[in-house]
Amino acid sequence: MMGKALIITLFGFLAINQVMGRLLVTNVHMDSHPDYIKSTVQLKKVNGHVLVSGEGYVMQDIDSDITVSGNIAVLNNGRYEPILRIEPLSFCKFINGKRKSPILKLIWKMVSKFGRLPQSCPVRKGHYFINDFELDEGLIPALAPAADYRVEVQAFVDEMGVQKQIHKVIAHASIIPEEEETDASSDSQE
Repeated sequence: MMGKALIITLFGFLAINQVMGRLLVTNVHMDSHPDYIKSTVQLKKVNGHVLVSGEGYVMQDIDSDITVSGNIAVLNNGRYEPILRIEPLSFCKFINGKRKSPILKLIWKMVSKFGRLPQSCPVRKGHYFINDFELDEGLIPALAPAADYRVEVQAFVDEMGVQKQIHKVIAHASIIPEEEETDASSDSQE
């Protein structure tokens, strides 16, 4: 599940960007319900590239369907304003092939190469992770403006008719124009 939320977060960055510069992930925060998931995430900079590693321990089998939703926002005058809503998606229907999403399928396959993510539903108790994932900027669509973006994704399960949040990811990224990219990379320390 941690992997699913992280994938949808990365998908959010893909949905908003094609860059005449560089996409830099600047922060990722995860908050999990301890009865369901314990998770951590780490960003590291290697040769000017930001790599994402994360792991999650699913504490119990999650037999009910998991619904994932969220939004993408851009920073404007000091406030994040939503620009795209991630419609609720049934993880089980997606993973079992009953809900088609070609772009999500591509990203799921791409990120799965970097670790171990749930590949069936229901999601079973266990350890899931990604190591040193770098977003392929070649997949980013065209002409998103240079700005600061936030992608927020939540995962819910149904407990007796009530949606209970079990996982939340908030990721921040910036699109840095090419002319600023040179200046920013020369100032950074590895």
